[in-house]
Amino acid sequence: MQPTINSDDTVGDFVSVAEIRPTRWYDAFPGHFIGLDSDRDRIRLVLGSLRSWKPSVKLKITGIKGTLTEQTTDDANTISLPEGELEEVHLVTDHDDDSGYNGSLAASDDVDYDTTHLSSLRAKAVFELHGIGDNPIPIEFPVMGPSGSVKISIYVLGEDASLSPADLSEVMKDYYIARQVYAQIGVNLELLNIGGMPLAPEILPLLADKDLRSDVDGIAGPTDYEYLLQSLPEVGNAKVIPVYYVRTTIDKKVVTQADGTVVTHFTNGITLPWTASESAAPWAGVSVVSLKTRTGLTLAHELGHSLGIIGHENPESFWLLMKNFGTIYAGSYRDSKRFTPDQEKIIKNAASKFYVPLP
Repeated sequence: MQPTINSDDTVGDFVSVAEIRPTRWYDAFPGHFIGLDSDRDRIRLVLGSLRSWKPSVKLKITGIKGTLTEQTTDDANTISLPEGELEEVHLVTDHDDDSGYNGSLAASDDVDYDTTHLSSLRAKAVFELHGIGDNPIPIEFPVMGPSGSVKISIYVLGEDASLSPADLSEVMKDYYIARQVYAQIGVNLELLNIGGMPLAPEILPLLADKDLRSDVDGIAGPTDYEYLLQSLPEVGNAKVIPVYYVRTTIDKKVVTQADGTVVTHFTNGITLPWTASESAAPWAGVSVVSLKTRTGLTLAHELGHSLGIIGHENPESFWLLMKNFGTIYAGSYRDSKRFTPDQEKIIKNAASKFYVPLP
């Protein structure tokens, strides 16, 4: 079962589905209660007269492929079914299904009552009922298959083409998260290249510790960000989204709230959305992400703009992913980190420059 989406983009009741969409555990909140994350799956086995048998139920995932691990199976382990029928789990397309973005753990892997399970698009969730007859009774559910793919290349800008192990680790962490966000809508996010990129000496000062969107030398006119774009390769006809990481801040806003509290917000990334009307713009679809201030969802958010999503969700919206400043993850732990149904349609637009549907 998975939650329905109401016409006002709120989440409704859980309903039965023919296939399971992957989920992503993103530190539901400081207590790490998986069952409170709105993106979870809910497993319901209606046992009827079998409840008197109190069968043991195990869950395993088979047919795993295309993940960042060599695993093809997530081994069976007993799951807890309160009232004998219900459990909430996450099927995670990840290199580590038990780690949240900040490294916190949900449970040890593949032990009884583990609620997070490694999965992939086109895998199978297999429930085994034990204790009824001599052999376990399997019940299979398919995990949704891919509908298409998006290719990206990531470059960290600096003095030369080198990329430190620390920077590589941080950037790959963002990619793991983004990869799962897109798997939730059936899109394979493929990383073609990752590395450092040298900039011309006259451009390097733009990467100093200052805001890229500030006017150059305080003079009204093109911003450092625009000068930076002009030094980068144009997208041209390539169907690959270029993502550039900078070590500086991009934009800083200091806001005084109604109670007098002063809050500083950073723009963690900036992207000129690709749309049909902007298709001729040389840098349409290019994403720039701050390595200094970005959070786990920033890359996924910026790629959403690259794929045609314009603007941001209403501040009161339940949908966290495409809010303005939403990727700071200051919203409720119940907020969804998925794309809305309308945003999914935009990403999968057949006319999109970067989305490639499966034939």
